[in-house]
Amino acid sequence: MKYCHNCKVLIHGAPGKCPLCQNNTTSPPAGMQRPVNADYADYPAVPLKAPQMHLFLRVLLLCSAVSGIVCTVINLIFIETGLWCLFVLAGIACVWINLYFFIRKRKNIIKNITYQLISASILAVLWDLFTGWRGWSIDFVLPIAAACALVLLMVLTPALKITAADAVLYVGAFIVLSWVSMILWLTGCLHVVFPTLICFGIGLISLAVLLIFAGKPIMAEIRRRFHV
Repeated sequence: MKYCHNCKVLIHGAPGKCPLCQNNTTSPPAGMQRPVNADYADYPAVPLKAPQMHLFLRVLLLCSAVSGIVCTVINLIFIETGLWCLFVLAGIACVWINLYFFIRKRKNIIKNITYQLISASILAVLWDLFTGWRGWSIDFVLPIAAACALVLLMVLTPALKITAADAVLYVGAFIVLSWVSMILWLTGCLHVVFPTLICFGIGLISLAVLLIFAGKPIMAEIRRRFHV
């Protein structure tokens, strides 16, 4: 243990120079010497949250596996009721796919919302397709998901102090997606109109907000990204 008279600090080990001011170190004054066998750490121990997260995921994985196995066994016992266990297994798979993207992008809230929107939309269309196409995925899920994503972004961007340059591409993508639902309706692919109209209106409002309050940063970001 060494002592720096300039910084007035104890230094672990026996360095000849103070790592802060580079002055020569000396033996600690009387009363400041630590016991030789005392436990001493250079840095305080910080408890990690990763083991808790891993435990939660393992428990959730176990619950998912048990649920899938139990439902499959019961379905095979009462096979005359149809293969409804496939819906249970597909639902469990959808939950894990969304959870995977949520964990991977948890540090970037905007990317997290984007990945959740894309994965939920694709899974909804696939689910609708493999269960005998009824169109509920494009009538309800796509416009409602896009509208909710736009509202979340418009609220979280100022709340989390996210710059317009960071959010412009994601907001623009959601606005385009809201217009895609309108195109599907105009081409006769949709049967229910009001979710699409609401989504289209929210998209126009979001575009107006961007142009009015962040027009210059957005144009600068577009020129920078596309080298215009």
